[in-house]
Amino acid sequence: AGRIRNANALVKENSPLIQELRSQVYGDKLTGLFNKTFLEENLPEYLKDRSRPAALLMVKPDNFKAMNDSFGHEAGDQTLVLMAAALKRGLPEDAVSLRFMGNELSCFLPGVGRDGARAVAERIQRDFASLDLSPLTGGSDFRLSVSAGIAIFPEHADTAPELIARAHELPLIGRERGGNAILFPEDR
Repeated sequence: AGRIRNANALVKENSPLIQELRSQVYGDKLTGLFNKTFLEENLPEYLKDRSRPAALLMVKPDNFKAMNDSFGHEAGDQTLVLMAAALKRGLPEDAVSLRFMGNELSCFLPGVGRDGARAVAERIQRDFASLDLSPLTGGSDFRLSVSAGIAIFPEHADTAPELIARAHELPLIGRERGGNAILFPEDR
């Protein structure tokens, strides 16, 4: 009976082992944010209430390649760490921030519609542009410019995969149009 109790304790939802496994599966080691897997597996649950809007915001630096090429990949990695910290600042308490892939960061904003999502994207653009990257660039002045894509549930998508796809494609379009853009799917 004691061994069974010990085994049950190991697999309980809040056990340290389960918490560590969740961290490894859903966490991004570099930034400390959630990852793409977390979003893909948990977003459908957030979207069950069709009466409540939700925004998915994707942000991607327009000039990140210049950071890596000019100052090295270690500087690029540390820039991502600073971006992650800036992303989390000022988000609503129930927002979920994550590293979607590569240098693309994202946040899911439950209960937030178009205007609120645009305001968050504008704040992120300002915060990223004002990051002090001089310790990473040897004192050179380097300012990040970011483009953001915003998809609103249920306005732009009915399912989690569709919402992700609609937001994910937009930052690259923004960069192609000169950067520092905020786009909704209808702005394509």
